[in-house]
Amino acid sequence: MRLPISLLALLVAVAASGAEYTVQTYRIVGDRDLQMHIVSPDGHSLTARAPAVVYFHGGGWRRGSPDSGFPYAEVLAEHGIVTLAAEYRFTETATLDEIITDAASAVRWTRERARRLGINPGRIVAVGHSAGGHLAASTAVLTAFDEADAYTQASPRPNALALLAPYAATSDTAGEYLPPGADIADYEPRDNTGRRVPPTLIIQGTADTVVPPGDSAAYHEALVAAGVDSTLHLLEDVGHGFQEEGARSAISERLVEFMRDLGYVD
Repeated sequence: MRLPISLLALLVAVAASGAEYTVQTYRIVGDRDLQMHIVSPDGHSLTARAPAVVYFHGGGWRRGSPDSGFPYAEVLAEHGIVTLAAEYRFTETATLDEIITDAASAVRWTRERARRLGINPGRIVAVGHSAGGHLAASTAVLTAFDEADAYTQASPRPNALALLAPYAATSDTAGEYLPPGADIADYEPRDNTGRRVPPTLIIQGTADTVVPPGDSAAYHEALVAAGVDSTLHLLEDVGHGFQEEGARSAISERLVEFMRDLGYVD
């Protein structure tokens, strides 16, 4: 299989950083293998109990690639953290409930396979950018889409959340992707906020024109009002894609700090 040049470049960068890259199938849907792209610290032992990040990429549930999480994974690996970047189905072939089910399966698979991956099953952080932020949060609170499968003995609920400019599922953004007769409120984590939400970090650029900064601020305030341990971190003059110089490094550093505050890393 010939890899895209962009992915090859990222893999070269991962290798140069000393991290290790592997791929495993976490879910089979019809004739599609959904893969987990795993970036581990150099010399990572399968007998370790490392903290882990399950990363969901952005793209409006319609497009995108797990390799967008590799720049963060390189830095996380330096701190002993394993990153698992999940593929999921897109709206061309799946409805939003099916996509959320893929996300829940990704977290459950990670916890179920934790010992074989050298991961601590009690230190799993779901991280997502944009629509991936919606999916990460969905794994924590939208239990209706937790489909029974081979990994039902493990919980799909992450131990913490880090949401990067999280995109909201509204009638405007996601209404066309719902099953007939579905209520959009059942698909949006911020409409189902409660104490069951784990510790949450929201990172938001102040120059974002896709997700208004005020939306993330309101999300944070709703979580705090519900008794959730939530932190909002603003990146000044940074847009939705975090393309500005230093933005992704700042995000990586904040993710490490978040996991340090949780006691997951030294």
